[in-house]
Amino acid sequence: MKPCSIAIDGAERRGQMPTLKTPTLFIVDTVLENIHTLGTLFPADEVCVAFAVNSSEALARIKSELPDIILLDIMMPGMDGFSLCKLLKQSPSTRDIPIIILTAKKNPDDVVKGLDAGAVDYVTKPFIPIELAARIRRQLRLKQSRDALKETCRILHQREAKASRDTHATSEQLNRSRAALQVLLEQRQADKSELEETVLSNMKELVLPLIVGLKNSRLDTGQEETLQALEDRINRIISPFIKNISAPILKLTPMEIRVAQCVKEGKSNKEIGRQLSLSEHTVVFHRYNMRKKMGLNRKKINLQSYLQSLDA
Repeated sequence: MKPCSIAIDGAERRGQMPTLKTPTLFIVDTVLENIHTLGTLFPADEVCVAFAVNSSEALARIKSELPDIILLDIMMPGMDGFSLCKLLKQSPSTRDIPIIILTAKKNPDDVVKGLDAGAVDYVTKPFIPIELAARIRRQLRLKQSRDALKETCRILHQREAKASRDTHATSEQLNRSRAALQVLLEQRQADKSELEETVLSNMKELVLPLIVGLKNSRLDTGQEETLQALEDRINRIISPFIKNISAPILKLTPMEIRVAQCVKEGKSNKEIGRQLSLSEHTVVFHRYNMRKKMGLNRKKINLQSYLQSLDA
């Protein structure tokens, strides 16, 4: 492999991190000949190469360019490879980059020191190219697997968070829809009750007196039959609204019918007033008139019980 976009003919010309999607091998070595040799381990389309010839430059470049794997020499002026390895493993941005130490130091204590510093492998010089290439490929595969797992976890967390937000939004929408439906149902019931009250009131105040008046007048047989047919048709029209309403209820005004319904449901004067937008004094007045019209004014009969008995 030849290095990507770099030439190794002088220390003043540095390798640049490639922008290709192929893995990047970052070599840290003070000897340009060693860098050139390592740069030929892989085909150009398999691995790209970047490098630095001292620890200070390597630390800055690696944090900036985030390569996929690092080959690190130990013996360098200033900061040695052990110290650089520790610094890279302490940084959140570079701690997951696998580091292979490549050095002429063969002492077992140095091997332990390198692995303790965070290196994933320790290779001594002179190295066998095919063996070193295999070690690098293995670490690259492991890193790719770890990166894929992290990305999968990130996507799953995003989807979980989105699902949670969607569920919350759906729940809120359902609650709003349920509340709106409840308001519509209550309004429909109120409209229905108001319509029933209006029909009954009009029947009592406008229609029934006319029928009674006609019955008391002098009618021939044909007129009586016509009047009876008219009364029957009126009764059929209003029968859905009357239901089981008894004669005492029909004596009440529309507002008194509404108050009676609330009393039958067990509501207090305060609750009735709040529901019908009346003062408690007005509710008491309506209750008095209701008892009077139904013949309960001087009787010790509970109004709620009496109204409920009318439906029995």
